[in-house]
Amino acid sequence: MNGTEKTKYRSIEGPVRGHTGASEDERIEAVLHDEAELKEIEETLTRSEEKYRILVETMNEGLCVVDENRSLTFVNDKFCRMLGYAREELIGRSFTDFLDGDDLRVFEQEFEKRRKGARGAYKLTFTVKNSRRLETLVYAQPRFDAKGNFQSGVKIITDITRFKRAQGELRYLAEMYQENPYPVLRIRRDGKVLYANPAARSLSAHCGLKAGGCFAGELEKHFTEMKDSGSSRDMEVSAGDQVFSFHLVPVPGSDYLNIYGREVTEAKKLEEKLRLEPETASYQHAGRLEWPTTSTTC
Repeated sequence: MNGTEKTKYRSIEGPVRGHTGASEDERIEAVLHDEAELKEIEETLTRSEEKYRILVETMNEGLCVVDENRSLTFVNDKFCRMLGYAREELIGRSFTDFLDGDDLRVFEQEFEKRRKGARGAYKLTFTVKNSRRLETLVYAQPRFDAKGNFQSGVKIITDITRFKRAQGELRYLAEMYQENPYPVLRIRRDGKVLYANPAARSLSAHCGLKAGGCFAGELEKHFTEMKDSGSSRDMEVSAGDQVFSFHLVPVPGSDYLNIYGREVTEAKKLEEKLRLEPETASYQHAGRLEWPTTSTTC
């Protein structure tokens, strides 16, 4: 051993556990064994901490710890990116700094639930850097010390902004079909109507064209032929005093087709009038509408 090396010794007073009555050599061996065991435990804990640190820092959700004073004591990288701040800008700040209005009230209500030991999920909209609004889903779990005192709440935060935007777009598209003054339907191969907008309800009394109803008879025959050929088709349907022109579109890879209709009652009356009045032949030739040859009466 040279002069620069140091040897660490562990002082043991009293009998080594499990070795009462053992010789001095046996006690020394037991101490060395205990030291090796402790070192192995420490290394295992270090590896576990590193594993969980990597897991926390690379997860797709934001994670933060809020103490009993509502202060942020831990934030992962994702949470920092979500709010637009560096880690050192967030640690120590109040979680409520990023909330206002109804969201602040929701958080306070949920925070009291955590104090009482309840887990829970709820929605919050954060006001983040540059006054940007961030819609999130928060899952929160309380933490207590050995005496049962509330310490903090661990929160996993998922950004649902894109989901909410997509949800709004889907709602817009759904409203567009619902508000369409002309019939829009989706029909399965077996004739079952999967969707019918309000404008299509005027057909239901005559043709059974309603959600949950069945698209039978001649219409089902056209449907089958079109699905087999894979091509779209135009057809007319008479429902009482009304005449509808439908554009039937098969959807590749599915077992249904979409139907887009429009009422052409007045146009058909005008066409019939022009057909019956020879003196209007020149006008008929110049402005006549072309209609599908397929016609069905309900």
